[in-house]
Amino acid sequence: MTDWPRNAHTIHRLELADYLKGVSIRIPYHVVRGAEDGPTLYVQACQHGTEINGWEAVRQVLTAVTPDRLRGTLIAVPVANPIAFHARMHGYPSMGHNMNRVWPGDANGPFPPHRMAALLWDNLITRADAVVDLHCWADFSIPVAWSNEGFEPWILAFGTPFLFELQYDASMRMLQNACYEAGKPCCALEMIPQDMINPDSAPLGRMGTMNLLRYMGMLDSPMEYPADRYLFTPGPVDLLPKSSVEGMWVTAARKGRLVREGDVLGHIYAWDTHDVLETITAPMDGLYYMDRPCVTHLNHNLVEPGTEVACVREVKRVLRPEDGP
Repeated sequence: MTDWPRNAHTIHRLELADYLKGVSIRIPYHVVRGAEDGPTLYVQACQHGTEINGWEAVRQVLTAVTPDRLRGTLIAVPVANPIAFHARMHGYPSMGHNMNRVWPGDANGPFPPHRMAALLWDNLITRADAVVDLHCWADFSIPVAWSNEGFEPWILAFGTPFLFELQYDASMRMLQNACYEAGKPCCALEMIPQDMINPDSAPLGRMGTMNLLRYMGMLDSPMEYPADRYLFTPGPVDLLPKSSVEGMWVTAARKGRLVREGDVLGHIYAWDTHDVLETITAPMDGLYYMDRPCVTHLNHNLVEPGTEVACVREVKRVLRPEDGP
């Protein structure tokens, strides 16, 4: 691949030929290259077609970063999986394959997600010094960013409110694990929700990406941090209280806040009489991380015995803006 022009914002396309009966896949990407040499940051969104807050975060970053301000190169892929994106589906439509379980991909792989991942990895990600991978999940949880263990300064620099180091799991072929094996820092962010652009959530992706550009010496502007950043204990370490009855789970605490062991998290009510059948309390000190059953339970408040209704996550430390990365 030829070098990209200096002091310019250019748009290019990677092509995966003969994806299906002669139809090709084209993945657009933007390159912002400054006049001066410097590091390269790669940012992508929409590995999963429903996770469109990432697209908006990339748009905001590309609006803010101009070649005259930049030292080095920013590579931005707004839609890493055009098939799922246009189908408005999480993964590859007919096979259900998850692109974020096949990294670094396989150029001769059996399905398009393997080949799209290899196309991005071989042509773009290998040229980067660090990576940002933007995702979304349903709003049962809080927006959270993570990197693998050993990259704590990077995730602190990313600087969104809720942060943790993820234990490496070689069996999970997510992008951050492929980056970890290559010795490449990767910060992943889960915004909320899926299926829509949230004006309160997409700016987190912009903020984190801009902070890494500053941390890498590519931009000279000040770091942007919220009033509090919560760094979770690596793992993560958490406890998920379960219901012992059937009924409607209603939270009484606010997700994203610190709680003490024994604090009331919520109640399970009889769906017909509205009687309180069970009170759920915090099983330990920590941050109230999840206030509904997770997505495997269809994100529904109607619970049955054994349903995990909430999550409290152990906090390693709380950082103020002046603490820095």
